Amino acid sequence: MYIVCSIPFLFLEIGKEVTGRFIGFTGSPTVYAGIITTLYILASKGWGVKSYKFIISTIIVFSFVYLSKTRLILIFILIFPFLKYFLENKIFFSLKKVFLTFLITIMSVYPLYEQVVKTFPSLVSVRYEDNRDASFGLRYFVYKKLITEYSEGSFIEKMLGKGNEYSRTYIKDLFRFDLMPHNDFIRILIDWGFLGLILFIGFLYKISTKNKETCFLSIVYMLLFYSNMVFNLFLISILIIFYFAEEDDQ
Repeated sequence: MYIVCSIPFLFLEIGKEVTGRFIGFTGSPTVYAGIITTLYILASKGWGVKSYKFIISTIIVFSFVYLSKTRLILIFILIFPFLKYFLENKIFFSLKKVFLTFLITIMSVYPLYEQVVKTFPSLVSVRYEDNRDASFGLRYFVYKKLITEYSEGSFIEKMLGKGNEYSRTYIKDLFRFDLMPHNDFIRILIDWGFLGLILFIGFLYKISTKNKETCFLSIVYMLLFYSNMVFNLFLISILIIFYFAEEDDQ
């Protein structure tokens, strides 16, 4: 895994974006971070958090994700050893509580991050030297536009949605560029409606509460909803495989 992840370093012109973010072998820093984090979770399945394999792997994967500057995945990797330890030793948490806690937190990322930017502007310098997160500013503007678009829909549209890819087309028409919604929770809400979102979350809840690996993978999957990866076939396939292939932890 680490050899594959590091190959682009031999070709720095394709390993870096103009902004300096490491894009790895996928051509996208966020996709790259999601894939190597998924491989890291799967590889560490039988390792204890105190084992040298797990510690070395955590350091290496953290370093690669840091180079990609994918902040939400970076935070997950910092939390993951503690989460893995608590779940494997059945301390405090259950899979249901973990999923629901992360679901609520992840769905609140934009409002929470807005407060973080105001309170701790220096944290933004991980990707921006001028303490101004231009990426978040644009995404938050898009987020508010989509919320307004949903709220102005009819009752039927709110319940059943406006059709697949409506939110993406709406943003594309608004900016004259295929910018993508950058919030797949809102994307599903608008496209599939409230009922569609509930059914989709129910699907993830069912999968994530099967065993520890599906729980970890579901969290990473939801984090990547802020990178337009709700329809990423690699992640969905891994989730379904581990749901059917692994034993129930409950």
